[in-house]
Amino acid sequence: MSCNTPGMLSLFYYIKTAMNIIFIAAPILLLILGTIDFLGATTANDAKKMQKSIDNFIKRLIICVVILILPLLVNVVMSTLNVKSYKDCFTNATKANIEKLDKEYAAKLKLEAESIQKELEKAEQRAKEERERKEREERESGNNSGNSSEGNSEESNPEPYAGKPINITPGGTKSVSNALGLPYYNQCDSRWSNIVYDVGGGPNGTGATLCSSSCGYTSFAMVAAGLSRDSSVNPYSVIKHIRNIKDGQITYRGYGAASTSEITNSKYLSKYHISAQKISKSQIVNSLRQGKPVVVLVPGHYMALSIASNGNIVLLDPFTNWGNRNRRVGEYSSLSQIEAAYGGISWAAAYQRI
Repeated sequence: MSCNTPGMLSLFYYIKTAMNIIFIAAPILLLILGTIDFLGATTANDAKKMQKSIDNFIKRLIICVVILILPLLVNVVMSTLNVKSYKDCFTNATKANIEKLDKEYAAKLKLEAESIQKELEKAEQRAKEERERKEREERESGNNSGNSSEGNSEESNPEPYAGKPINITPGGTKSVSNALGLPYYNQCDSRWSNIVYDVGGGPNGTGATLCSSSCGYTSFAMVAAGLSRDSSVNPYSVIKHIRNIKDGQITYRGYGAASTSEITNSKYLSKYHISAQKISKSQIVNSLRQGKPVVVLVPGHYMALSIASNGNIVLLDPFTNWGNRNRRVGEYSSLSQIEAAYGGISWAAAYQRI
């Protein structure tokens, strides 16, 4: 049991406060009710009422004793099970400790947010320099054949990933065909893996990080970045947009996973100029052949699908890597191969530019 988060420590604080109130109120309530019953029986001079008041007092006394010894019983059970950390939770559950953890937690989030912001700024600068380099090369090539015009939005907003193989990093150095122009993002990439974006949903009761919980947002980010032709789109930028938070802020849903409604909602997709349509499993391959990338949900996990130039299905798993023989990023000849490794596909959505 871990009490190193403000939320968990606050829970124990409220439990301890409630117990203290009950321990004080129970004996007082016993005396008040017993006194009322005895006075009523004495005033009425009724033997039956007197006996009934005695019986009621004994019952209430038993209940009061049970309430008062309940913590002792819990302590015995926990000691038998060798669970000792809960005692520390109750001992440390004070306002001062909670405030201290709140400050430490906020400071940690601020540092992580500043770090990821610097990394994103570097990535954006590299992307800008790459675009400028390509523009210089095109101007120097003297290619003025007239195949493009000033009003062509395709030229003014080039596709950063089209025609290039997908580099699988981190997790390996191999690459796969990129017929639909998608990048590969890993939710445990060091640029954003440790960022906490929700108070719950992480391992051992800690907050949800991108590495622990963002497979849905990361899968969607691959599709959004490729279709929108915007290399600045990444898993953390998607989370901030959908959850309406800024760098370093967190939400309080109690879980970090994306919902299928979020990653197909036009309210969120319009920012990337794309649309989504829920499809059946039998429509997945045909959608890919039509140039529409797909996000699928297998048991407990989201993944993105693209297609290779040879017609194979390209699986972009945001969590695993080339080192896993059964579950791996790469090319599959059929959906049945993917399902054999990951389990059945329970949900799928196809995406396209608008």
